[in-house]
Amino acid sequence: MVVFREGTDNAPAWSDVRNFDTFSLPLGGSLVLSRRDEREVILVSAGNLLFDDGFEQVVLREGQFVVVAGGIKSVTLSSTIRPAEIVRFGGNWKPGVYGCGLFEVSLQSRCQFVGDPVGYPKKTDFDSHYHDYDEYWLLLSGSGTVVVSDKQFPVRKGDCLAIEKWRHHDFPLVDQPVKVAYLEVGLRAPGRLGHLWNYLHGEPPVTPEPLK
Repeated sequence: MVVFREGTDNAPAWSDVRNFDTFSLPLGGSLVLSRRDEREVILVSAGNLLFDDGFEQVVLREGQFVVVAGGIKSVTLSSTIRPAEIVRFGGNWKPGVYGCGLFEVSLQSRCQFVGDPVGYPKKTDFDSHYHDYDEYWLLLSGSGTVVVSDKQFPVRKGDCLAIEKWRHHDFPLVDQPVKVAYLEVGLRAPGRLGHLWNYLHGEPPVTPEPLK
């Protein structure tokens, strides 16, 4: 199962991300989060946030994240100059976060050649690519169609997509403007960072099994 939702136990067996949840804080609001997973990442998806783990305080703005250090049992999150929206990813991945943030795909995107060529309908400028690590997409708003290994998945707000390393993936169609939180983990040496394309970087070193 590629797509799973908050509060379910439907993450793929291979997935190192086992849980995710979202929180909203009004201006001046605060929240204490108890640790749930071995590894956790806190991402600000809107507004501003003060992160306090009892040892240090970090001010974060939209699109910034912090890795919760090992041994920390709880953290306090407080909104500062604006209300805050927060995403927490949790799981058991090996040390290292190779990307975490936000991206948007809109109805106004121009259709142009970016990334590897595709054989399915495409109306955005999002590029078809793969990674040398696993990636997770959590839809914060909007809806559309995602393609993973040439298989299409309709997605909507609240869906989390588990995208295994070396699988090409794309966001070719959008019904409503989409905002996505992403997390990238699981790089193994001598893996490469960033978006990889067959025509520039070569085909993935391993062809993943077909998706069911």
